Amino acid sequence: MFAGTDSKVEVTLVGDAEEWTPVLDQCGRHFESGKVDTFVIGREKDFGSVDAVSVRLAEGNDKWYLEKVVVAVLHTGREWVFHCGAWVDAKGVRLDGGQVGTNK
Repeated sequence: MFAGTDSKVEVTLVGDAEEWTPVLDQCGRHFESGKVDTFVIGREKDFGSVDAVSVRLAEGNDKWYLEKVVVAVLHTGREWVFHCGAWVDAKGVRLDGGQVGTNK
């Protein structure tokens, strides 16, 4: 079974005080089977801790296998790793309890 998708993927970061769904630049070949995709997104206001991540296919009827999501704050080196290991569709998945660490 093919594990990638050509559908647009929507990621929502869930924090202490707010949720944020950044626009991901998906104009290239992203979310292919066995590949790692990296998106650099910015915002003016500090988001704080990432408590959960929601991921869903924003279009299409297919499914896509997601191993994990890593959220990293580049200027501090802080990161959260959310393991999934499941198929994602339009209903989506919510990943709670990310492992907190540093990438520096």
